[in-house]
Amino acid sequence: MKNDELKIEILGSTNTGKSTLLYLIKETLKEKGINVKFEDIDFDNDEKRFDKHFRKNLNERINMLKNRKIKISTKNIGLGSIN
Repeated sequence: MKNDELKIEILGSTNTGKSTLLYLIKETLKEKGINVKFEDIDFDNDEKRFDKHFRKNLNERINMLKNRKIKISTKNIGLGSIN
């Protein structure tokens, strides 16, 4: 990983809202003019298909997240330790 890169990974069990959280973070960053590279293996990295899927029931998905315990943390890593 280069010194000027950040990588956000969302970890959790199946059907806990990981992709919904990914969608919300991605959209918020893009709205602020921040360049974001989209990766989601479940959608074969197809951002348009991903967005279409998550816009359908977004409010329901957000309400589901309100019942989750979400922990946000940072971790420093040495250069070159993550691909």
